[in-house]
Amino acid sequence: MGHGDSMTRGGGSSEDIGTAIELEDCNEEDSIAGDSDDEDYTNEDLGVGGDNDDDPNDGDYNDDDHNDDDSSDDESTDGNNDWNDDYRSDISANVSSGDDSRAAHYFQKYLSDESLLGQHAEHHDLMSELSASVSRASEFVESHAFRVWGINLKGVGKRLGALKRYLRKLAKETPYLLPDVIAVQDPSVAQVFRRILGYNFWYSATGTFTEADAPPTRSARQKSKQRVAQPVQGTRPNPTEDANPGSTQDTNVEREKPKMHKVCFYVHKSLSLTSWRVSKATGPNEDLVATLELATPSGELKIHNVYNHEDRLDVEELVALAGGEGDRILLGDFNFHHRMWSGTRRGVRTEKGNRFAASIDPMNLELLTEPGTITFSNSKDTSARSSTIDLTFASGRIASSVESCVAKKPMGFETDHRIIETAMKLTVLKENKIKLYWSKVTMETFQRHLKSLLPPHDFILKTHEQISAFFAAVMEALIRTVRACVPRGPCRREQKPPTGLDLKMERTKAELEKLWERAQMPGHENLKLQADEISWRIQQLDNMLWQRSTEKRSKTTRGAYGLAKLGKKISQPQEPCQVPPLLHEGRYYHQDKEKTTLIEKTMFRANENPDSKVVQDLPPGSDSEGRRQLFVSQDLDDEELRLLIKNLPKGKACGPDEIPYEAIQLGGDLLRFHLLRGFKACLEHGVHPDAFKDSNIVMLRKAGKPAHLPKSWRPIALLPCMGKLLEKIVALRMVAALKHSLPATQFGGRSTTEALQYMVNIIYGAWSKSTPQVVTLLALDISGAYNNVDRAKLLKMLVDKGMPKWIIEFIRSFLSNNTAAFHIPGYKSDRVYINTGIPQGSPLSPILFLLFASPLLKDLPLGKHRNDVKGNYLNAEVFCFSFVDDTYLIAVSNSYEANCRALTLMHDKVGNIARPLDILFGPDKYDLMHFRRPNARNDEGGDRSVTPNIPGFTKQPEEVSLRILGVQVDPQLTWSVHIDEIIAKVNRSLGYLTRISGSNWGPSLQTMRLFYLTTIRPIITYACGAWFIRRRRGQGHLRWGLKQKQVQKLESLQHKCLRKLSASFFKTKGLVLEKELCVENIWSVLHAQASGQRAKLLLRGWTRMNCRGSGKPKGQDLKNPHQVLNWEAVVPFLKAHAAFRQACSDDPEEARRWYDEKKRNQMIGRCVNKTAVEDCKRLWDTYVTKRKKTKESENSTGADLKYPAALTEKWGMQSFRTEIIGLNYHLHRIS
Repeated sequence: MGHGDSMTRGGGSSEDIGTAIELEDCNEEDSIAGDSDDEDYTNEDLGVGGDNDDDPNDGDYNDDDHNDDDSSDDESTDGNNDWNDDYRSDISANVSSGDDSRAAHYFQKYLSDESLLGQHAEHHDLMSELSASVSRASEFVESHAFRVWGINLKGVGKRLGALKRYLRKLAKETPYLLPDVIAVQDPSVAQVFRRILGYNFWYSATGTFTEADAPPTRSARQKSKQRVAQPVQGTRPNPTEDANPGSTQDTNVEREKPKMHKVCFYVHKSLSLTSWRVSKATGPNEDLVATLELATPSGELKIHNVYNHEDRLDVEELVALAGGEGDRILLGDFNFHHRMWSGTRRGVRTEKGNRFAASIDPMNLELLTEPGTITFSNSKDTSARSSTIDLTFASGRIASSVESCVAKKPMGFETDHRIIETAMKLTVLKENKIKLYWSKVTMETFQRHLKSLLPPHDFILKTHEQISAFFAAVMEALIRTVRACVPRGPCRREQKPPTGLDLKMERTKAELEKLWERAQMPGHENLKLQADEISWRIQQLDNMLWQRSTEKRSKTTRGAYGLAKLGKKISQPQEPCQVPPLLHEGRYYHQDKEKTTLIEKTMFRANENPDSKVVQDLPPGSDSEGRRQLFVSQDLDDEELRLLIKNLPKGKACGPDEIPYEAIQLGGDLLRFHLLRGFKACLEHGVHPDAFKDSNIVMLRKAGKPAHLPKSWRPIALLPCMGKLLEKIVALRMVAALKHSLPATQFGGRSTTEALQYMVNIIYGAWSKSTPQVVTLLALDISGAYNNVDRAKLLKMLVDKGMPKWIIEFIRSFLSNNTAAFHIPGYKSDRVYINTGIPQGSPLSPILFLLFASPLLKDLPLGKHRNDVKGNYLNAEVFCFSFVDDTYLIAVSNSYEANCRALTLMHDKVGNIARPLDILFGPDKYDLMHFRRPNARNDEGGDRSVTPNIPGFTKQPEEVSLRILGVQVDPQLTWSVHIDEIIAKVNRSLGYLTRISGSNWGPSLQTMRLFYLTTIRPIITYACGAWFIRRRRGQGHLRWGLKQKQVQKLESLQHKCLRKLSASFFKTKGLVLEKELCVENIWSVLHAQASGQRAKLLLRGWTRMNCRGSGKPKGQDLKNPHQVLNWEAVVPFLKAHAAFRQACSDDPEEARRWYDEKKRNQMIGRCVNKTAVEDCKRLWDTYVTKRKKTKESENSTGADLKYPAALTEKWGMQSFRTEIIGLNYHLHRIS
């Protein structure tokens, strides 16, 4: 069901649809919407696990299969299918004989049998017996021939599309003929963004691809061709420009576009990432040659991929690389002519080609390509011009095992370069990936099996060893229960009966296949027009199937958000499947073990220091009886634990124990009883069990950062989920106890809006003085904040803050005996001890880091400092604030030079405080900005090019904008750059939704409205309490406030979004759309949210100090627009308080709710939202009155007036009528 009343269609092209289907997650259990912690990552986010691999053998490979929806895995299996005795005997026999690989082979066949997919508890004994065997034999021997393809794609996306279609055809009809390795020459940028399902993609490039480099969609490319004369009403099919998500770059960012090198590889996902490596050549052949090294049972196989682009290939370098001993394959587009492979065919022979031919025998290679084979032709008429330039060579042992080496020309490859397929008898190890079907196991079945495995109720829990043993037993019970009860199957969706549209697509494809076969025969070359017509029909059917799929998937909230996530993912470049050689201090590290060791040393620099201990000592003074101690509750009740478990997110990556949150939730009351006993013992004795200390550190590349630099990768610790539950319990208690002990200007744990408000209040305050002052901001960068926390000093700070002994004991236990294995794409290291830092993934880490970094703010001598500026002593006032590890220094004085002197002095003092804590700063990443009043004299404050004298800091002051906590801040606080970035981000988000919706297809109108309110409007309103310097509509202008044109830009942006998402026409009035969709005017929303954010801060220390007293602001406060708005925010604060007092009873407990910050903020939020709705009602009433008066003035005949339906209703979502229909355009189009 479409969401608009237009008769036209827009949205994604066929190529986007194919990509979208390939990107659909294989694991449909992933959490899409809901409340998840920052430390939780999905397997998809981390690129680990087999649950989301999209294998072409999995049945979901064909993009014709659009009839899957998110409910497929949520349906319980009806009935219990009988166990197949043949499978049982085959598996049992091989388990008994110790033949793990054969057992795994039969187990894979069992898992592939869909008729047995719903089995539950009937055969869990054998499943448990088998699980260890399967884990030992996760790789099994593939019996089919090993196939290598060589393809020149000519750098165009059209040939890539033909390749994908051919692979889909093979996957459906003859999957055993799918290639294991595809060596591509002359790739296109489209390959970075358009995935081939079931294959890992390796490529190299100069530079790093980002979303901005995405090639335009077909609809965007053909936009100029599709434009027609405008109809009478001026309507058009797509009211908004077809936003290409990759077309908008970040504001003020100019960079050179990256360029792909001339060779790349696709490797089938059944070949484990740990079994192969690709390295590019060095020297003159760097962009022309790459080598894939594949581990096989008989030794290493090297596949050299070559492209002699523009005759740039250095033959001698190639011979040196491809020669030697061992198994080798040399293939590619050599662009050489020689009788050795060309036979009698003519071609321009070169000296370089002769040298290459002469080197074949010395390299101990044999030509596999049959001499004279046509591998390239200009047209289907091979007699006109053809040649043999795509060649394949192999070393002796490989050559003797080759079954065939042929040039294939499937549809799309009839001309130009052919596909060169080499098939050989080669034993390789392949993975069998499976997934867990959590929705197919009932809680009763799970608990019935778990009950007998859990430790006894009287298990003694008094020592660290006993508590650790208890949790080890609980985790083992869960692991065995998961293996026994949770059905497993291939990583694919269940196949459903084909619909009529599916069958029609199959028939049309078969028709095209037959026509194509006829066209290959002599005398039938004129069938191209007929084939093009059938191809167009297939594209239309493909569009229809995708449209139907989007409508089905968006029927549930989770499915709708999953669809929106998919629309974004289509536009993202593929992440590297392997880490390239890492560059550090002028040296490249090539081996995987070297890479992980380098990452460990650079990110955990203090790990090998003598002071970094495996087991932490108790800090001195922790046992002192007279020490002041804060009260932190050690109690834990069943209700608190029940709520925590209930709210655990689904689909998140788990730690080395492989126990996800789903298993903890399935344990229900039975498991919660044991967890409550164990967790209470942990709190009582200050124990973090040993079973929770192991982790997997997964490296995620930072967005847009070059992959060859170690610091471009962010370490995320995947910890045991049960351990994170315990850590969250302790973290909540620590946050409550330390709430008022941390520096007031450390805004971590609060909101970025509050930090930004603090900053802009300082700037506006300086400008508002009787003698305006100038402001300079220095943004500091802490290197490896979380990873290099000194654990001994952290424990000492806990003592100094008055933490009770049990907390100190618990954190000491938490930071002792930590081990981890480093995971980089394609490699997992051995486990090592991590003796420094705090795990970046634990719920405890944020509060611990805030505590550790607090001296940077607490001990800094802020305030006024006298500075010698060319013989004159000037006062400069220095401020400092932080948001977790983002730290900012601000200096205010009459001179920029005085500011820089003060910042230099303060930076030295920061260094003195940080040095004992082993906190390092990176001056090369600092940023500096001099703020100046709008319309001020050019010489105000002196020279604006001065910088602080800080060793290593060489940047010039930012003149355009500086990103601070997600907001673009410009030197004059005009907020123009930030508004431009908002528009760019919103356009990108609209482009994502364009991929999954059109004017008459896709998610429903209600769903599209939900998308806007929850994913797009928050982009506009983010941190508006800091930058929306504007009063309520009609209340006058503020000094240095937003201009009317800026607000109109934002209003136009919202109207554009609503037209796009509702499929309305471009002439539809924005106010009518807001009324019909019940979406508040963006001015009203921004003012209401900004006022709410300010009102919520009125009880904060620094805000309360600035707003003390009563009445209106006076003096310089009247000039400070931020202070004026803070004063006006008192109104919603008082209104919320008055409404609360009126509604609450005389019960003192209920009266104390106002002092609960969370509940008070909810009351304020309701109050400001009500104000926004009232503004919109008044705006609508004014608009209706004006429209009616206009219509009455135009009524000269005195006839009865008929008003549009929308004007007869009050504000609110009652219907969807926009006064404009698409009939006029439709009639114009078909005429």
